[in-house]
Amino acid sequence: MKVKNLLYEWYGYRREMLKLSTNMRYLGVIEKYLLPDLGELDIDKLSKREIQIFLNKIQTEMSPSSVNIIVSILRSSLDYACELELIENNPCVSIKRKSAACSSASVFSRTDQEKLEKYIIKHNDKRWLGIIICLYTGLRIGELLALEWDDVNMERGIIYINKTVYRARDAFGNWGIRIDTPKTYSSVRYVPMPNYILDLLRQYKNISKSKYVISNKNGERMSQRTYQSIFKNVCRDAHVPPINFHGLRHSFATRAIESGMDIKTLSEILGHKNATVTLNRYVHSMLETKIESVNRMSKNF
Repeated sequence: MKVKNLLYEWYGYRREMLKLSTNMRYLGVIEKYLLPDLGELDIDKLSKREIQIFLNKIQTEMSPSSVNIIVSILRSSLDYACELELIENNPCVSIKRKSAACSSASVFSRTDQEKLEKYIIKHNDKRWLGIIICLYTGLRIGELLALEWDDVNMERGIIYINKTVYRARDAFGNWGIRIDTPKTYSSVRYVPMPNYILDLLRQYKNISKSKYVISNKNGERMSQRTYQSIFKNVCRDAHVPPINFHGLRHSFATRAIESGMDIKTLSEILGHKNATVTLNRYVHSMLETKIESVNRMSKNF
């Protein structure tokens, strides 16, 4: 059996268990990355070395998290082949890949964050408020754009994250905005808001004519692509180094660690499966904070 035949068979077996957005992402990874390099190989002749060479190639072009998705699909499909006794061992086990620890390049410095916030407040474009919300809550972009006023408890100062927005094809291949439950079970959560954000939301709600916290000028829900473009333009006009939108989430986590927030609390706010995920992702930020703390301590003697 060829690797391409195994991947499509595995995908057909798994698709009923997964959300539509995950299905489309998996199919895209299979067809864009795995088939061109590995598709024509026989699964019983696929070696660890061939897989490692393939990963070494793509790791220079992709983020660690994207590589991890590719590895996960390949490993799971080969596990499926082992279960069906098509191969004896999974050659994807014990291969080497980059750490998914957060890169400092995807995080705003304190100076740039302050500069960006001042620019947004000064220009008073309510669409931009979501950027500040993410900087102080760590919401994913899909969670932000799915947020409705009914999800915001002004009295208790918390946001209820219970849905997400994404763009995907339907069963007929048509693209459109989809509403679904969040990324994982742990992503359904309550997120506390600092008073700074709470005050901004109270002011905005008084003049908002939409049921969505973040909407376009017609009060309609915005797509991720549109909001990412807005964010890119705001960074440019505010003269801060551009990062991808997910960097707002990383910036929140970094500031939280710098402020002394414990990992378990941060993990729950971010909606990670467990604290280990948070620890591995932000180990670099934690180490820098520890070094600064030790240096401050030594100055007292």
